[in-house]
Amino acid sequence: MGVFINGFKSYAQTAYIHLCINENYKFTTIVGKNGTGKSAILEALNYYFKQGTWNINRESKNREDLFISPVFFIEKRPLEQWLENSDFKSKASEIKAALERVSNYLWDDANNSFKGATRRANMVEFFSQIEKLKIAYSKSYYLLVTAGY
Repeated sequence: MGVFINGFKSYAQTAYIHLCINENYKFTTIVGKNGTGKSAILEALNYYFKQGTWNINRESKNREDLFISPVFFIEKRPLEQWLENSDFKSKASEIKAALERVSNYLWDDANNSFKGATRRANMVEFFSQIEKLKIAYSKSYYLLVTAGY
């Protein structure tokens, strides 16, 4: 669905980049002028999933607050079926309950938690996208944000 990036390559400050509009769009393009961070998005995701070398942005103000946090939009039914038939079968109900709590918080309550200084443009963009998707997808899709470095 998207990714939060802070302190990686051209992203000195936190940015939210949405990568899909809804589940019907299976292909995403990233378009922009040279030096605007197109390849940095893909490299950040590559780093997140493969743990390569962190390419720190020299202008990042807080070196302790560097992160790449993908946002996942996961259809519930196939994931729940997989859990029921996997090695996690004995814990499937606990896992589903935990996923539901996190997802419900992001769909319904998280927007109200970000006030004042934490209400930056990246969060406005993120919650704007969530509001557009909420009615159609909140019952059938998990919305999950992972923490990563």
